[in-house]
Amino acid sequence: MEGLYIEDNLADSISLLGVYIDIIRWEFEDFVRTWNSHKIRESKDRPNAVTGIPRNLYEHPPPGISSSALAFDQELHRSMLSQIQHWDTDEYLPYETKQWVDRQLQDIGFDRNTPELAWTQDRHSPYPDVYKQLRDRTNAHIRSGLPPTLALCDLSFNDVVTHIASTGPKGKGITASRATHNASEGS
Repeated sequence: MEGLYIEDNLADSISLLGVYIDIIRWEFEDFVRTWNSHKIRESKDRPNAVTGIPRNLYEHPPPGISSSALAFDQELHRSMLSQIQHWDTDEYLPYETKQWVDRQLQDIGFDRNTPELAWTQDRHSPYPDVYKQLRDRTNAHIRSGLPPTLALCDLSFNDVVTHIASTGPKGKGITASRATHNASEGS
């Protein structure tokens, strides 16, 4: 499976997003849902640990437990949103490219609406044939020069974080070095 993806290759990037982004999102949501519903048990090694179900503890902390949450800064939030108002957090491919990819995946017979990895034969390397077929079709389409012109979104998450950090209100929570560090951890 090694060598199937080249980072700076447009067809590889479009195919990777087209096949796997919904799966990745579903897996993250499932992980969060599972662990926020999983009971934290008492442990003799951690006598001060708060026990219970994280989701319930967050919504209804037990008596004597104080919240460590930071105060929400409305001004900072408005400032940050105004700087990224044109950025759609759900968009991972431009509209025309996503429509083209959706048609190709439908022709290949891949249903992205059921991305659960639990049902795949290989959870560590799922859908390699679908990825290869989409990548081959994408390469052929790009070489053909026919419309639509396939592309990636203009802004990446790191671009947005870097922009916010460099233009946001100074001293209001996020700094350029912290934003860059946080962005590199998340990528």
